[in-house]
Amino acid sequence: PAYFDALFVRPPRTAGGAIEPRGTIFQLLIERVSECMRDGTIRAGGAESVAMTLAALAQGVVILYRRGRFTSEGEFAAFFDLSVKRLLDGLR
Repeated sequence: PAYFDALFVRPPRTAGGAIEPRGTIFQLLIERVSECMRDGTIRAGGAESVAMTLAALAQGVVILYRRGRFTSEGEFAAFFDLSVKRLLDGLR
């Protein structure tokens, strides 16, 4: 959930605490997806679309967690990891 907040809720900040002018953390996700496409970790395609798909999965699972769907943080983490693995396996 803390990563979720950093990615989607809180604006990126500089070391001095000012709002980062160079883009968003979501842009960083797009860049990492692009790198994975270039190095063959995942199939080439639309990096922004894949990043949005990853973000949507993360948002959905975190919302389930925050609504009490999981009995523990460990169960949440295991489900989150499995869900991301399944998605990435489909992108290879």
